[in-house]
Amino acid sequence: LGYGVLAVGLSFTSFAILSLLLHYPAGILADRFGSATTALIGLIAVALAMALIPFVRDLTTLLALMALFGVGHGFVFPSASSLVTRGSDPGQHGLVTGLLYALLVLGVAIGAPAMGAVASGSNYGFGIWASAWIALLGIAFLARAVLSTSESAAVAPAARILVNASCP
Repeated sequence: LGYGVLAVGLSFTSFAILSLLLHYPAGILADRFGSATTALIGLIAVALAMALIPFVRDLTTLLALMALFGVGHGFVFPSASSLVTRGSDPGQHGLVTGLLYALLVLGVAIGAPAMGAVASGSNYGFGIWASAWIALLGIAFLARAVLSTSESAAVAPAARILVNASCP
């Protein structure tokens, strides 16, 4: 995007620091207000930062947007781990957490070159902007997970009533 090495290094540092500082508080917020809410905040922050980064031309705004990206990153990861473990049987927590992180690494392994290909076909700004749409797709998957969880939670009490009623 025309930034020098120092600007890029500083921007990634602001991202990393905010992400690191927010993992613990985001985990607490996920426990208090629900993992889906915290993950949604994170995905919106990531999408917003990625969508706006190609349009900034000054270092201060770039640092602010990369910090916003760090906030999103710091909120998404504890929430995603929590969502997967809460939605699985206790005996499967290791398996589903392993699958989550395997899919995460796969997404990076495929996503980075894919967005690089998009960028090389147009320009770097468009490649970064297009990455924001992946976060929006994540919001759609999150909504589906929340809806399916709330549906099964609504059915569970009714099923317990039927089971209790049929047992003498």
